[in-house]
Amino acid sequence: MPTRLRKIRKFRGTRTCGWGRVGQQRKSG
Repeated sequence: MPTRLRKIRKFRGTRTCGWGRVGQQRKSG
C-alpha cells in the first residue's frame, strides 16, 4: 500500500513534474 501514498503525494505536490501526461489530461477533462 506504500505505492498509493507515494502516488498521491507526488500528484499533490507537482502536477506536471512527474504527471505531465496525466496532469494535462486531468486538467483538460
